[in-house]
Parts: sequence; structure tokens; C-alpha cells
Amino acid sequence: MRCGCGRKMKRAEVELRGFKLKGFRCACGEEAFDPRDVERVRQAVNEEVKARRVAHSLVVTVPRPLAKLAEIRAGDSLKWLFSENRLILEKN
Repeated sequence: MRCGCGRKMKRAEVELRGFKLKGFRCACGEEAFDPRDVERVRQAVNEEVKARRVAHSLVVTVPRPLAKLAEIRAGDSLKWLFSENRLILEKN
């Protein structure tokens, strides 16, 4: 695959909205993504979930496409962070 600068791009792990994806990177810094991966990120990021009550706690599920992109599996340890009125779920 050729970059706009004319150099050959090499396969690399590239980041899109915090997700690591397979893609291409040129020595000039230009990156290219697989359009299917970009669509999966777009769908996962825009998916809305609702909090449900289970006993005395609230439960939020992680949609499968988002879990796959974030490489979260059953049994993984996760940690909540609170920053600037945002809840952030971080994989340990």
C-alpha cells in the first residue's frame, strides 16, 4: 500500500479513538485503517446501554462489539475511574 507521499506503508498496530487496530503506517506518520474496523469502532462507540438494577447495585453491560475492540473477556479485572463528570472503565 502506498502513502500519499509516495512511500510504501508498512503493516502496524494503529490507534483509533483509543482502540488498537490493525492498519498501515508510513514513515511520514500517515496512518490507514481497515474500513471494516473503523465501522466497528463507530458502531461500538455510538451504542447506548441502560443501567439495570440487580439487588442493591446498578449493572451496565459492555456490548459485544465494544468488548471485542477493547479486548475485554469474561473474568477480566476492570476498574472504574471518575474524571470531569465522566465514568471511565479501564482494563487492569
